[in-house]
Amino acid sequence: MTKKLKHSIENLYKDFEKYKATDMTGNPLYEDLSEWNQDLLSKPLRELNEDNLSRFTGKVLTSWGSVNDYKHFLPRIFELTAYLRTPYEVWIVLQKLILAEFQNWADEEKNGIYGFMVALWECIVNH
Repeated sequence: MTKKLKHSIENLYKDFEKYKATDMTGNPLYEDLSEWNQDLLSKPLRELNEDNLSRFTGKVLTSWGSVNDYKHFLPRIFELTAYLRTPYEVWIVLQKLILAEFQNWADEEKNGIYGFMVALWECIVNH
């Protein structure tokens, strides 16, 4: 991983640190929702792995969790992606940005995502 990519990941953590996930709501048909929340919130953000985040990444915004919940976990989801340990298929991770209407987010958040994407692309192409 390049220094530029590491730096862009740290910027994401700074840009999104104000968002906290505490008790995420979801589809009432999910009987295990409270267990899912407990499991996902049982570790510090930077210690979550792709297995911990897989279910959430696939369901966020459609049946579990809000935009703010997604923003809380986004730096870690992208960090795992940079390590080629994406918690879900990459196209779905990016599709969630569109679903969350990230084009309307604060400039610092959008710029952080753009910076990460460019750094990730450069790292993949050159290394």
